Amino acid sequence: MGLKHLPFLLLICCIPVHSGEKDGDVFFSLARSARCAAMPPADAVAYDAGGKDDARTLPDVLDGVPVLNLRRLNGPLGAATVSMRGFQPKQTAVYLDDVRLPPDITGTLDLSVLPAGALGRLEVLPGGASSLYGAGAEGGVLQLFTRRLSPGARLAEAGASYGSYGWKDAALKAGAAGRAADVFVSGESASYGGFQKNSALDRDSAGGRASAELGGAGRLSLTGHSY
Repeated sequence: MGLKHLPFLLLICCIPVHSGEKDGDVFFSLARSARCAAMPPADAVAYDAGGKDDARTLPDVLDGVPVLNLRRLNGPLGAATVSMRGFQPKQTAVYLDDVRLPPDITGTLDLSVLPAGALGRLEVLPGGASSLYGAGAEGGVLQLFTRRLSPGARLAEAGASYGSYGWKDAALKAGAAGRAADVFVSGESASYGGFQKNSALDRDSAGGRASAELGGAGRLSLTGHSY
């Protein structure tokens, strides 16, 4: 895969997705990284975000990760928050590809709306980190990273599942990686009828990553997420 394909691949990653309830939020991150990448904090612990085959949402991915205290409401698509070390969820900072995700009016972040299929790994930094990450990181930091394929890899996956209380979801993943450039895109759509009145929920999300080698100047990467 050469650089001549990169503009087309970037266009694919920028396609917006909107939910049926309201317009979704879109986040993009553009960075040029040096060949010698910075090391994560010494006490940060990395996990494979794709290690659970039965995970359908981001809270499913985080469920069982040590240190994290995950709280879920109203079924598989209901609101979910995370905290650490006895602190409140509003005191745990969440980052997606080095961009801090803003909390809602309550000061917390609903993890159920974030795309799960596009993630490749996550890092958990327990402990007070306000001196490095600013206010709202007294409990710790959760870093989420978009999936990156290994050179030579090709990927094409599609699937759907159905469950009780009107659960339906569909997902699509595709990507390719060469020595000079790589691309990965993912899209998900899920709906849940709920087990009580007025508890129906819908979630649509998409995410992707594209990068190209710039020789001695490092590597240019673009990531985007819509939910």
